[in-house]
Amino acid sequence: MRTRVEIRPVVRRDLRRILEIEAASFGRDAWDRPIFEDAVERSPDLFVVARLAGRIAGYSITFIERGAAELVSIGVHPTYRRNGVGEALMHFTLGELKRRGVARWRLMVRIDNEQAIGFYRGFGFERMRTVRGYYGRGVDAWRMELRL
Repeated sequence: MRTRVEIRPVVRRDLRRILEIEAASFGRDAWDRPIFEDAVERSPDLFVVARLAGRIAGYSITFIERGAAELVSIGVHPTYRRNGVGEALMHFTLGELKRRGVARWRLMVRIDNEQAIGFYRGFGFERMRTVRGYYGRGVDAWRMELRL
């Protein structure tokens, strides 16, 4: 039986742990603290953390602009992967977006990140187009979208 994943809005004191998760998940591509501080200000109710067994195990950040939502980042600490943390973050956000009447949820994902692509497809996201050089020179992304 899985331990229940709890989702709640981020608070500033969470940022140290979020930076640890970011570094463990993305290495040299990890975002720095000012980006997360901006996200707290910009989208405090859709910047959420997942707690598992009393510890912050993951986070996700979604922004809403002009009737569409953008999943700008999601990360789960490697120790807690395959425990339903990412799924809980996605389900929570999906419920919030539907409640607000948002029509589309979009994201960008590296075209070579098959695991993430499969994860997003599991929620119904579809590939819309390729964005050349999105992650830097020679590193393309897929724009994916879920119609709500």
